[in-house]
Amino acid sequence: MPILEGMDGKEKMSKSLGNYIGISEPPYEMYSKIMSIPDELIFRYFQLLTDLPVEEVSSKRKAFSEGALHPKEAKKDLARWIVSFYWDRSSAKAAEDEFEKVFAKGELPQDIPYFSVDARVSKGDTIWIIKLLELTGLAKTRSQARRLIEQGAVKCDGEKLGDINLEISLSREHVLQVGKRRFVRVAKKVGDGI
Repeated sequence: MPILEGMDGKEKMSKSLGNYIGISEPPYEMYSKIMSIPDELIFRYFQLLTDLPVEEVSSKRKAFSEGALHPKEAKKDLARWIVSFYWDRSSAKAAEDEFEKVFAKGELPQDIPYFSVDARVSKGDTIWIIKLLELTGLAKTRSQARRLIEQGAVKCDGEKLGDINLEISLSREHVLQVGKRRFVRVAKKVGDGI
C-alpha cells in the first residue's frame, strides 16, 4: 500500500505533522490546501485520491509535461474533483470561486472567524500584537508569533506588520491575516468598558 505524501511533499500525510487535508474540512479549506501542494504531487494525488481511469491520469500527466496543462489548472481540476467527492459539485464550485476571489483578486474570504478580546487581557484600549496572535490561535506560541511578524507573514487590515512591539487599537474591528489562508476578525468584547 503506497504512503500518501502530505501537502509539504516531504513527509507522509499526518495530522500531527500539520501537512494533512482532512476529509471533513470545509470545502474552501480543502480546496485551498489542495491548491497549495507542490507541483510534483499533483499526479500522485490524482492516482491515489481519485477514481479517474489510469489512462486519463496519464493523459493529464503527458499534457502537463508538454506544457499544454498549466500546474494551476491541474491543481484546480484535482481540487474540484476531491471537494466534489467529499461534498458536492456546488460546494466545489463555491470553494473555487472563493479561492479565486481571495488569491487572484486579493479580496477577503466571506466566512472569517470572529474573535472577541476580553478587557481582562488587553491594556486599556489596546492589545500587544504578539499576545493577540496567540489568543486568536493564529500563532501557537508567542515565539511563533514573533517569527511570523519578523518573516512578514502577518497583516492587519491588509497592511504587512513588521513591529513585534505593536499595540493594536481595540476601538474598532480589525482583520488579522497570517500567510495566505488564515484570517480572523478581532474586536473588543461587546459590553467591556475598555
